[in-house]
Amino acid sequence: MLVHKRIPLRMILRVEGKSISLFFALAIGIYAIHQFTNLPIELPVAMAATLGTAVSVLLGFKNNAAYERWWQARQNWGAIVNHSRILGIQLLTYTDWNQNLPDRERQKLLNKLFQRHFAYINTLRLQLRDLPNGSATDQWLDALERDGLARAQNRATQILTNQAARLRELASEKLLGQFQLFELMHTLEALLQHQGKSEGIKNIPLMRHYSNFTTAFVWVFVLLIPLCFVQEFRVVRAFRG
Repeated sequence: MLVHKRIPLRMILRVEGKSISLFFALAIGIYAIHQFTNLPIELPVAMAATLGTAVSVLLGFKNNAAYERWWQARQNWGAIVNHSRILGIQLLTYTDWNQNLPDRERQKLLNKLFQRHFAYINTLRLQLRDLPNGSATDQWLDALERDGLARAQNRATQILTNQAARLRELASEKLLGQFQLFELMHTLEALLQHQGKSEGIKNIPLMRHYSNFTTAFVWVFVLLIPLCFVQEFRVVRAFRG
């Protein structure tokens, strides 16, 4: 869905203001040369038309590739959200499957498991944005677990590993059955897979030559446009005269 109906002009000027000013000045300069001098600066219009076709193909490919990567990222994060909900339902349903745990202890156990998952989601969010981890994640973990994360190369993966270890302990304490443990581990596996896909999109950009070639063709095309229209200006002026 589109967040806004239109892109604000202020945003366009902030991002592309320098390029727009440069091309505008170039067009004015070429027009001035054509108007006040007799220098042969015109180029055939067919040159711009041919180059414009190549530019349109390259831009179309680049837009399609960018949208595909955005959609893949959206699918991965949506899958993480869905599996987080599944994990929450499983924890509510599976914990204390043999009914030997008092309600207060069960609630305390669930709070700890949920808080660890909150820490995982926030840590993954910050990692994907290259933002430092702070109170947004540490508030959900105890001091011992925070100290262990300080030495981890991938904090999100380490939190998920700690969650898996805790679930295994619950199974050994007979608070989870083997089938329940298997299902929970399957959900954690799905979370880890989509985390890896998200990290792949973040760490592996499009090949640079796609961007370089497209940028070069666009610059050449925009630079040639005023020169190609000089001949049209001459025709129009001759027709009016």
